[in-house]
Amino acid sequence: MSSMPNRAATVRALCAAHPEAFPQDETNDASRLAFLKSTIIPTLNKTDGGRWGYMTKTDQGGKVPCDILMWRDTNQVVDCLTGIGAAWLEHAPPPPAWVWTSVDVAPPEPIPPTPQPPSGHGDPYSDAQVIEFTDDCILAYVSVGATPDKAASVWIGRMQFDATQIGYAKAREKQLTALKAALGA
Repeated sequence: MSSMPNRAATVRALCAAHPEAFPQDETNDASRLAFLKSTIIPTLNKTDGGRWGYMTKTDQGGKVPCDILMWRDTNQVVDCLTGIGAAWLEHAPPPPAWVWTSVDVAPPEPIPPTPQPPSGHGDPYSDAQVIEFTDDCILAYVSVGATPDKAASVWIGRMQFDATQIGYAKAREKQLTALKAALGA
């Protein structure tokens, strides 16, 4: 395992020779990423035996920073570009999900995001879902020969509350099962 060499002079020379990689508009990041992959990394790899690559953030959907070089042997990171030219700012090794990627191979598959339970934020109320559950609730009462009463509204309220936590489909199933059991259906 070898230590990352300082190639700041080479990066400065490449940036000076390619001012088109630094347009003064919103395409700057895309231009710098293309320059990093097509010019900087291949040039450095000719000197250093293919050990330079770019960073892929697999925990962020495969995001690739446009200005970061990685040294394969140690996962050392260097910020080598700014919006206007060269830089050489070494950083600590990144988290394990931020991986070295060769310019010669396809980037690794991103780590799929961990499903999060519904947060209850926003407007969880759905007229259509409440009406469908109300119909189910009334049918449950009728199926046992009972007339819906004030308790029916409690079941509807429970379903709405649960929907903010587990979603309408699960809340509807949970509360309808509980209602039928309470009614002896």
